[in-house]
Amino acid sequence: MKRIAESLPFEPRQVADILLAVCEACMNGVRYGGASDIVPPVTIHAHHFEDHLRIEVADTGAGFQPSEPSMPDPMAESGRGIALMYALMDDVAIDSTKDGTRVRMIKYFTRDTVL
Repeated sequence: MKRIAESLPFEPRQVADILLAVCEACMNGVRYGGASDIVPPVTIHAHHFEDHLRIEVADTGAGFQPSEPSMPDPMAESGRGIALMYALMDDVAIDSTKDGTRVRMIKYFTRDTVL
């Protein structure tokens, strides 16, 4: 993912934001996407367009009901992933069903540097 993001017209800070958001989505997929005794499959697809990068992270877990993202108690050890994805990316959509969860994230290129 790093090579893809670095090959597109993003600032270094934007690349770091993308990597953190994807990492959070993947960690959620691994943590919540399957039975506790196995590591569930998580897939990542990245597609770039004229003005943005779209990344989809999917798992095969039972799904969950996404709620409005909010930051947890500052002393909490976890619970920041979804809020971070929304804060770091320009658009986030979470589609969760009994067959799995798909997180779609979009980051737009800097306005003066489109492909």
